[in-house]
Parts: sequence; C-alpha cells; structure tokens
Amino acid sequence: MASKSTQFHQKMSQYLYVLVSLYPFEGVLDKHAQAIDQYIQQSVSDANSEARLNGRKSFLIWQKLAPDNAQSLFMQFDYQSQKAIIEEQEKFSEHEGELYDARKAEA
Repeated sequence: MASKSTQFHQKMSQYLYVLVSLYPFEGVLDKHAQAIDQYIQQSVSDANSEARLNGRKSFLIWQKLAPDNAQSLFMQFDYQSQKAIIEEQEKFSEHEGELYDARKAEA
C-alpha cells in the first residue's frame, strides 16, 4: 500500500478482509500468500484505526487458513499489535458463539 491516503488504506483493508473471508484458500489464496501476508502486516500496523481493525480481523481468518504464515506474521508484530490481536480474537470467539446460537435457534 504505497498510497498515503487514509481512505485508500481503509478500503484496501476492507477488501483484504472480504478476500480472506470469501475466497477459497486452496487454488486461490495459497498462490498469493506472500502478498496477503504483506497486506495483513501493513494493515495491522496502519495509522488508520479502521484499517488496523480490518487487518486484525483478516489476520484471525488467515490464522485458520494458513497457520504457519500467521504464526510467522504474529512474531513480526510489535507488542501492542499482538495484544490487540489477542483481544480481537477473544471478541471474535464470543461473537462466533453468538452466531452459532442464533443459527441453532433458527433451525
């Protein structure tokens, strides 16, 4: 992300989140893992708070898809970023449970 525009960074981090959320890993995302790692790293450390949030959420999904890549990325983050990811993971886990309960209630 060479642009200095905060709106650009925010949009790119949103696209990254959609990309890792919707596209299949095998045959698509795995071919571009290095670029995705780079964008996640940049998003997590961005000056824009919305970009950082999307970067952390993308990281959590990426952690499930490419655990080795995610572990390597996590070790490169500074302490504050690591702490924010862990806190986001706890929130994500809570909401994931709520979504599961809602789906059960609908059935």
